[in-house]
Amino acid sequence: EQEKTYISELFHDQGSVYMEPMEPEKGETVTLRLRTNRFNVTRAQIQYTSDAGVTWESSDMEYDGKDPSGYYDMWKGTVKAQGDLMYYRFIASNADGFNTVYYDKKTTDISEGKYSNGWQIVPGHKTPDWAKGAMWYSMLPDAFYNGNTTNDKQTSGNNTYLSWNKLRKGLNDKYGGDLKGIEEKLDYIKSLGTDAIYFNPIQKSYQNAGYGPVRYDEVESSFGNEQDLVSLSDAAHERGLKMMGDVVMTFALADSYYFNRSGNWPVTGAYQSKDSKWFDLFKFFRWPDSFMIGWGSPSVNLNTDTARNLYYAKTDSYLNHCASVFDGYRFDCGGWLWGTSETDDVKTLEFVKEIRGSLKNINKDFLMISESDWSNMNTNSWDAAWNIGYMPKLQDYAKGLINETLILEAMYTYEMTLPRNVALCMQNMISDHDSYRVAVHDDYLYNAAMLIQMTYLGAPSVFYGEEVGYINENEEGIGTNQSFYSMDWDESNWDQSRLAFYRATSELRKAYSCVKTGVVKILGSDISANTLSFARWDKNGAAITVTSQNEDVTEIEVNARECSIKDGTVLT
Repeated sequence: EQEKTYISELFHDQGSVYMEPMEPEKGETVTLRLRTNRFNVTRAQIQYTSDAGVTWESSDMEYDGKDPSGYYDMWKGTVKAQGDLMYYRFIASNADGFNTVYYDKKTTDISEGKYSNGWQIVPGHKTPDWAKGAMWYSMLPDAFYNGNTTNDKQTSGNNTYLSWNKLRKGLNDKYGGDLKGIEEKLDYIKSLGTDAIYFNPIQKSYQNAGYGPVRYDEVESSFGNEQDLVSLSDAAHERGLKMMGDVVMTFALADSYYFNRSGNWPVTGAYQSKDSKWFDLFKFFRWPDSFMIGWGSPSVNLNTDTARNLYYAKTDSYLNHCASVFDGYRFDCGGWLWGTSETDDVKTLEFVKEIRGSLKNINKDFLMISESDWSNMNTNSWDAAWNIGYMPKLQDYAKGLINETLILEAMYTYEMTLPRNVALCMQNMISDHDSYRVAVHDDYLYNAAMLIQMTYLGAPSVFYGEEVGYINENEEGIGTNQSFYSMDWDESNWDQSRLAFYRATSELRKAYSCVKTGVVKILGSDISANTLSFARWDKNGAAITVTSQNEDVTEIEVNARECSIKDGTVLT
């Protein structure tokens, strides 16, 4: 028997091997497991709180045999999911008596850590299974592919059309891409190993990216019409692809159908009369020229029946109507939804929960993603978010600007601090429509970041053209390397090695369920050698990721037993 010494190498994760069920209802029993060194622990407890650490309760664990590798002991215990948000950690002791430690996500120490370092459970909160670890392909409809030239116009509202390969001069410039173009390229998108597609807003808008709502009940005519949207949805679903739309609810243009400052619309807008049916959609300080502004336009006041009926309160409201063709929505500026009345101000969370109730009633597996709103990721509201804090860290790692210590810190901060069912749905991008593309042609740098994106926690999202290394460098447009330009469909210009790498990693995700939803453990990092390794595993298998920013082949050693892999196992 091994000598009992100081307690070390405790391990727990919220993957299915260590936590079941992942998404408990209130009052449901949750089984948690803790892994310890052989003979190193003689007593283990779960300690949990549902009042932010004011009071703690404890539950004894029982010895549950050896782990599959044979090098560790397993302990098992249960707790009841309670309250709106639970935190839990572990206490481990051995026969030496004085040796008792507290173990949470961040530390193993004889002193208690912060309650917020514990693992989180949000009772009753469920995220769609199809979105957990899904691989996304993201695009701007106008810039992806022109599948219907009959809806091209020399001008459309404020827009001037460009030839396909010219960089945009401003947000009003359009290429002519459309919904039919996306539909024509679905087989290509599917060939990348994609599970779901997302594209920017398609409601009537003068802006090429769709972020200036003019009218919600019309598809932007240069993108097509509602029949084209239904056709795209049907074609995507036939290929096993889910489809997510984009919603802008924080503002509407001053020349929109609802505000109608220019008087171009044959309706009485809020700017024209206090008797307008849309008047209380906006917050006026002194009508008509002094009003709440967001993103340079009139802000939408959601705390009104007018807004609720427009967006989600009725069967034919915008979000509910489009839920028949979409499987989810990304909410632009989701953390800034607001509303006010004479008696109270209403914050984002209340609106999100109202919208969630409406959409989940239509489809319980409908996905709700916020562009931001990090602080509400554990409030039974959003399913997840765009991981926009994580993205610049992946970009910097792809450029070789940060080392393994800093990317590890980001991996913890932007993934491990979340409830697992949320973390699995977080959309992890290297670039998007709001950022610069990563102009790196050194595959050993870019691939290291992409391996983390594709095999660590979350749902990787590929921005159109990224998979073929497409970048317009040193050309005049909306910022050098800006992401708004058109897709290049000339395959002779593609980086075929990068495309092959994307396809290979997506095949890995398809072949091994652990890469999408399994347990995760950091195995090691070496700044001097520029290497990082971590493992994913579940009941079906295991995978070890090793990334290196070195141009030359680098050999490292990893301890496979840490991933519950038996001695003698051959990895392929």
